[in-house]
Amino acid sequence: HDKVVKISLEESFVELHDNCGPEGEHGGCTASVILQLGDKLFVANTGDSQSFICFHHSSTGATGIAYITQDHKPNLPEEKARVESMGAQVWVPRSGPASSRVLFTDPETGDQTALATSRSIGDRDVTGFGVIPNPQIDIIDIQRLLKTETTPKSFLPSWISTPPEEPLIDDVHIFAVSATDGMMDILEAKDIAKFLAPSLCRENGEHLLAACEKLISTAADGWRRATADGRYRDDIAISVSKIRSPSLK
Repeated sequence: HDKVVKISLEESFVELHDNCGPEGEHGGCTASVILQLGDKLFVANTGDSQSFICFHHSSTGATGIAYITQDHKPNLPEEKARVESMGAQVWVPRSGPASSRVLFTDPETGDQTALATSRSIGDRDVTGFGVIPNPQIDIIDIQRLLKTETTPKSFLPSWISTPPEEPLIDDVHIFAVSATDGMMDILEAKDIAKFLAPSLCRENGEHLLAACEKLISTAADGWRRATADGRYRDDIAISVSKIRSPSLK
């Protein structure tokens, strides 16, 4: 079953890549998908947007990241080997915040072009240089995550009491976040998770839409400060979904 789902997700990414836009036009994007089927989360990611699975303990207020996707940067050994085997070059900065790039020469114009990711959807003109749409797919077992994060009684605050026969307390919220690189280049996943947790896990928390709008504004301000003229920024988007609520609220 898991294999069938993974094949279906990969085929969907490749089919979208092959058919998005008229023939001859180019221009790509990243893609990050979280699919929940029963107690399993299938996370498919291509490029440098990110998806992450978060947990929050209602009894302690602790919030953390249980899983996060890997960016497909050209300097990663597997990515670099594939790109170079297809005739392109990988440029890796010696220092500073600059990202590695896939360098290739346009066969029609002779111009050299650079791409910051080694996987994308829609960049059909560089597929022949090893920039592929195929996603990396991981499976997260919700019950296994819950077992890991369920809180022993000894870790709970003194004001929470439980029957002696219950060694564990279920106070675990689980939620999922997907965000583009325009947000993730400015904000840390752990900070995003902590900021969103009250909206998802508390009855008196800020409305989720308002919280997301604040994160987008914060990222936009970060781009304005980071760029010379304050006019450039990458696409900033975020999607959030609650996966699980605990029996103890």
